[in-house]
Amino acid sequence: ATSPQSLLKYLYYRFGYECGTIQRALTDGGISWGTYEDPLGYHCNAHANNLVLLAEDAKDHNETFLAPLDLDMSFTEDNFVLSYYTLDGKNVKKSEKKDSDKWALYLKQEVTGFMKTLAGDMESSTGVTNIAPIPREMLPLKTALRDVMLRAFWDAYSKKKAVYPADPKLRKPAYALLKMALIMTSNNIA
Repeated sequence: ATSPQSLLKYLYYRFGYECGTIQRALTDGGISWGTYEDPLGYHCNAHANNLVLLAEDAKDHNETFLAPLDLDMSFTEDNFVLSYYTLDGKNVKKSEKKDSDKWALYLKQEVTGFMKTLAGDMESSTGVTNIAPIPREMLPLKTALRDVMLRAFWDAYSKKKAVYPADPKLRKPAYALLKMALIMTSNNIA
């Protein structure tokens, strides 16, 4: 039997590893999830709120739990145009240019932004909050599990072998725990 502690560690590692795998696939494919700047500020779609938990009986899931969402703002370097704005008297003038250095910087920022949301940073995305109340005595566990998730993200992004590979025997107990977590947090708004 799997202990709840080892199942929790397994899930956090798997989530982190899957997030890193998703981000690595996008990076290797020359795709930005949607990271750019405009007059309203910096935008990055690589965050925890842009993932969905797959159904337990999902077909062709390859033993994964997560799938990416919100890919409508994705783009490649070929269709990346840096827009910048200057003040011309009282008028704002928009200019555009190709900028490979800015493209590379945005891809790096995307990885960092994703990791920051997994770590609980609320400033990196307007789509992710970290306000669900948690008992003070649980904070060390929360931090440790996030550390596990970030280590796993970096393992996958760096193309290292998973410390905790997908285990088909843990899928059923993992989904039992996930269903309970979803029920318990159904009133939380992210």
